[in-house]
Amino acid sequence: MKLEIELELHNGHAELVNPNVDVAEYVSDVVSYDDRQYVPGLRSYRSKRVSLVNRLGRFPPGCLPLFVKLAQEDGHTCKVTDLRVKPKAVPDYSVWDEFPEDLPPMDFQREAVLTTFDKTVGVVKADVGAGKSLCIAMTVAAMPIKWLVLVHRDNLVGD
Repeated sequence: MKLEIELELHNGHAELVNPNVDVAEYVSDVVSYDDRQYVPGLRSYRSKRVSLVNRLGRFPPGCLPLFVKLAQEDGHTCKVTDLRVKPKAVPDYSVWDEFPEDLPPMDFQREAVLTTFDKTVGVVKADVGAGKSLCIAMTVAAMPIKWLVLVHRDNLVGD
């Protein structure tokens, strides 16, 4: 049986648009994981299937690309409508005045920060010691929206 699955992608979630019984059950089964627990006395595992789809048909947006791939491999058709919007935050440059005066940002750092305001996704890449942490701090301070900062060292997490 071929299913026609319609999904909407929002900023914070993906949502099932046509939740008939078969489609809702299929999506709930695919967007799930096995919760396994070791039982010492029996020397075996107990597992249960846990779905990431809530009762409204919503699930984490990061699961969507894999779900679409798996559904297509199963022969189903997926229609995804992208309804994401760019955050409506206006940079507040006055917060930069509160930064320590002993470490003023250099021109290329200011330029990098101002460039990220025009983009939906920004990647700060520079040599060691170039001030990437300062660029990120300036960006986050000037735009009070949700941020995801990926780092590869413990000391950068602290910064």
